[in-house]
This record gives sequence, C-alpha cells and structure tokens, in this order.
Amino acid sequence: MREPDGGAAYAPPDSALFKTALDAIGEAVLVTTPDLDAPGPVILYANPAFSRMTGYTREEVIGRSPRLLQGPETDRTVLDLVRETLLQGAAVQGETVNYRKDGSTYRVEWLITPMRDGSGDLTHWIAVQRDITGLRQIEAALRVSEERFRQFSEASSDLVWMRNAETLQLEYVSPAFERIYKSNREFALADTDINTWLSFVHPEDRDHVMAGVQRARTGVSVTYQFRTADTSDGGSRWIESTAFPLPDAEGRVRRIGGIAKDISEQKANAARLEVMVAELQHRTRNLLAVVRSIAMETMTRTGPTEAFTRQFSDRLSALSRVQGLLSRSEQTPITIRTLIQTELDALGADAVRDRVVLEGPSVRLRKAAVQTLALALHELATNARKYGALSSEAGRLSVSWQTHKTEAGQRRLVLDWVEEGIKGPSTEIGAVVQRGYGRELIEQALPYALRALTSYELGETDLRCRIDLPLS
Repeated sequence: MREPDGGAAYAPPDSALFKTALDAIGEAVLVTTPDLDAPGPVILYANPAFSRMTGYTREEVIGRSPRLLQGPETDRTVLDLVRETLLQGAAVQGETVNYRKDGSTYRVEWLITPMRDGSGDLTHWIAVQRDITGLRQIEAALRVSEERFRQFSEASSDLVWMRNAETLQLEYVSPAFERIYKSNREFALADTDINTWLSFVHPEDRDHVMAGVQRARTGVSVTYQFRTADTSDGGSRWIESTAFPLPDAEGRVRRIGGIAKDISEQKANAARLEVMVAELQHRTRNLLAVVRSIAMETMTRTGPTEAFTRQFSDRLSALSRVQGLLSRSEQTPITIRTLIQTELDALGADAVRDRVVLEGPSVRLRKAAVQTLALALHELATNARKYGALSSEAGRLSVSWQTHKTEAGQRRLVLDWVEEGIKGPSTEIGAVVQRGYGRELIEQALPYALRALTSYELGETDLRCRIDLPLS
C-alpha cells in the first residue's frame, strides 16, 4: 500500500520472487551469460517449462550452452542473424528447428533480450521460447487445403465465389466468372460491395437474387435461379446459384460462399421437351379419336350391341380427357379434385350439382398414376350416373379425400367415394356393378399398377369405395 505522504510502502522484489515467477509461467525461459563465443553463452537458469519442452532436466543443462539443442536441420542462416544482432546488444526474435533430448525435432520460436545492470552494462541474456510445431503444422495443412481448393475452383467449369457476410464484398471468384458474365473477374473483385456484381444480373431478377443472398447471411443454404443482364453477344443467360453460410468456430457466419452454373442449355432443352410432350399428347389424343372412330365403324359392320359401342366409346373418351390434362400438366398440375370434376362434368353431372359434394385439400397427383386412376373414377362416375346415386333425385354423392403419412414416412392419398339413396343390389345396379369392369379396375388394376389399397362395398341403399394410394 502507498503511504499517505506518497512514499513507497513496498520494497523492490528480490531474486527469489523473480525465480518463483519464472518457474510458474508456461513459456520456456533460459538465462545465460552474456559471452557469445564458445563455450558461451552458458545456461545459468532454466525453468520447468523448458524441461517439459526439451526433455532435459534443469541439472542437465545448467553450465552448458544452448547449442546442445541444435542439429542438422537447425537453420544456420537464422543463427548467424541472431548472433549478429546480439553482438550489437539488441533484442532478437526468430524461429528454427531444435532437437529434444530424445533426438526428436520441434519448431521453436524465441525472443532473446539483453539484461543490463544499473550502469547499462550487459550482464545476461534472457530467452523466452515457445514450441510452435503444432501451429506450423496447422498452417502448412491450411496452405495445402487452400491450394487444393484453388486448384479445384480454378479448374471447375462452375463458378465458385466467396463474400464477406457483413459487407458482402467479394473476396474470391473463380475464372468461370469471365465465361458466364463475359467480364474480367478483377473488375468484380475490386468493388467494395455487391452492386458491381448485381449489374451483371437481369434487373427483373435482382430482388430475387438479393433475397437468396440475405438468407445465406442468416445461416440458411439456398438455391435460386436468375438471368444475366443482356450482353452484346446474344442476350441473357440462365444461372443457377447455391449460396451457403461459412460459420467460424463459434458458429457466427463470417462469410458466405456459393457455386453457380450456367443452365441456359438445360432451360432450352426443358422448353424443347415441353413442346415435344405437348405434341405427343396432342397426337395421342388424335390417335385415340381415330381408334374410337375405327372401333365404331367396325362395330357397325360386324353388328355389336349398342351397349358395347357406347361403353367402348366412353372409355376412350375418358383416356382422351386424361391426355388433355397431361398435356397441360407442366403449366397446370393435375390435382385429385381436377380429375374427379373432369369425369363428372363429362357425364353431365352439372345438372345434379346440388346432390354432389367434393371435399378435400389440394393434392397434386403424380403423372404415372393419373391415367389408371382416371379410368377407375370414370367407371365410378358412369355407374353413379346410370344406376347409382345420380340416377334418381333421392341419391347423393360424396367424394372426400385426405393425405396421411405411414410409419415409414411415405405420403399417401385416401379417397372415399360414397353414394347414398341408390337402388339396392337386387336391381340393375347389382347386376352391372357386382363384378363389372369398374370393380375389377378398383380391386385388381389399382393395387397392381399403383400399389393401392382398395375396398368396395355395395349395400342395399349405399355404395362405399375407398382408394388408398401412394403419392410418391
């Protein structure tokens, strides 16, 4: 404590206290004599940390020169520079390879400082040393990793980029930038924010692109597509970019990275394929019309029953309607409600709309399931209109559906077709429906083709059909 008159209350610490402090610190410490010529300098003091680093006990090094730590891999150029600096009485910092007692090497970093007496004369050298072997190994591994990353990104046809998450300044961009954006990448790297790069993006897509970058800044990986701005050599191109966060050890997003690729050719191929599919669907519908015409002509000449002709024509019409839906499926996805409503409308069910209830969420169907399911719904709707709930004013039709997931995580659709107020199975409906084509479709074709689970129950005054099929 300090005296009230300002005088010092503490005496200067003695050498024993200094020795205790040096023994306690974690860095290796040597104190040597000042002479630099052999056999000096001579070690006068070594702390426990020095023994842990080198394997030598204090007793083994006292009175010896620090040169006992040197060996074939010790850099003589560094040692000569150290000697030259110390001869001038100045402090020196450096690093080289040293040898432990067991002969193993380690990388050491040191700071050697002169100790002087009250007259300013050099009395000792004190060297603080640190084993930096692990640090240098990590740095070397990082250099190798960075070089591999650079080799990969420089050779990749995809564009690799990295930005500062806070400022959005571009820190790295691979050579593919020049091919995709038709501009020198150094121009983009020289900009301090994202505005220069945004000038390469089509004006209508810039907000969309920035929204994706902002999501990556919050720690979310996101993929987005956009067009480049028009160029002098042929307009814009389509780019798909994936942006992802690059957090530090504490989990904070310090940088965001990304991989972008030119998908213009894929977009063009998809457009061409869409046209081809539409044309194929159109031709298929025409072909079905031809088949129906041929069938009707043949039936006229061979004298089939009128019922056969009508049913055959109706079923081909159902297939034709499905092809129409499929031809527009890229623009308008096919939902279960659309499929049911299309079949009911084709049978003139609009006139009995007050007795028909359709209820369920919007569920998109996979294309592979549409055709078979449509035929089954066509048979159900046809029977309902001719013999079932829609054939008399007393009947009502309710079609409801919902989705669920199995224990295995598979998403499925469950559809319930319920007719009430129908004529009993002893009448015409019983004869037609009991083992008809529609029932075979439901109980045999759907399980086989779509792996569906089905049930079909015809009662005295109602009909209940359930179809449970996978959506993926």
